[in-house]
Amino acid sequence: MILMSLQGFSFSFFPLQVNDTVGTLAQGRYFNTNTMIGVILGTGTNACYVEQADAVPKWKGPIPASGQMVKRTSCFPIFLQK
Repeated sequence: MILMSLQGFSFSFFPLQVNDTVGTLAQGRYFNTNTMIGVILGTGTNACYVEQADAVPKWKGPIPASGQMVKRTSCFPIFLQK
């Protein structure tokens, strides 16, 4: 970054922490606005998806300008023993 600054490039940083599935969805939508889900498969299964904001009953704030929200879900593996 310092070398690029010396070459005349300017930078603005906005620190942001997001869930891994939300980051996956955001990255997908950056390249293709039709992307609708982000999924991480590991020791658990995590996913998020794009939902119409008026279909989210728990949301009490103003509706986003896009009319859409990201909903996040998590599933943890259940190990059954005999």
